[in-house]
Amino acid sequence: MRWRCFRYGIVDSTSDRAFDALERGDGRHGDVFIANAQLTGRGTRGRRWASQEGGLYLSVILESPTIPPPGLWTLAGALAAHDAASRFGASVDLDWPNDLVSDRGAKLAGVLAESRGLRPGGTAIFVLGIGMNVMGTVPSESLDRDRPVISLESLGTAVTLEAVELLLLAALEVRVDQALENVASLYDDFYERCVQRGKGVVVDVAQTRVEGRFDGLTADGSLRIFDAAAGSYRRVSMAHVRSLRTATASPEDRGNDQDERRSPE
Repeated sequence: MRWRCFRYGIVDSTSDRAFDALERGDGRHGDVFIANAQLTGRGTRGRRWASQEGGLYLSVILESPTIPPPGLWTLAGALAAHDAASRFGASVDLDWPNDLVSDRGAKLAGVLAESRGLRPGGTAIFVLGIGMNVMGTVPSESLDRDRPVISLESLGTAVTLEAVELLLLAALEVRVDQALENVASLYDDFYERCVQRGKGVVVDVAQTRVEGRFDGLTADGSLRIFDAAAGSYRRVSMAHVRSLRTATASPEDRGNDQDERRSPE
């Protein structure tokens, strides 16, 4: 993939710039919009992402020939952020579905994929936004108020914005190709790096709740949850998940005996 980069100082939102380009008709697959800071950066569920200078903020236009499974680009972007941070020696994990966190749970980066429909002919268009805290100390109000935040530099890594950008775009190219050509391996890679892997979780789905052990992702990206009480698996579509959190009970309490597992229907 050949990136076509557009750089800004301070903008409202890099994703808004990407959507503006699409509306004008001159945005295409592989266009990257990068800013030093954002005034109205956003995260999932409408949360504000305060984006001061010292972070890496970019949005990429992505196209696929068919409508991708729910959350595909989110997982690909999160994996790319993990790949880039790991190259600097940072000990990081993925917090399903879109956060990069330190080994102590502090938020380092977030990903948001948005769509505005299809091109004529059925090509699906998405804008993938990635924000990563790179330099300096991150104010506590910058991200989620219910969790600590951290930067790559404060993890003790020697970094520059330029180096992080290069590694992130290189990693994103690999993960985009993987998403289009071998999505099953992308799901496996995400699960292996996920902080909830093999743990008891609580999944809020619409008006109900699913509890069990998070055992992986299915071929369409759904959560594979082992319900020990029922002795069987449940598949939960990512499109229907409102939240996922680690349960207070241990994985053993929720059926960690491998012999009890049965394949999903």
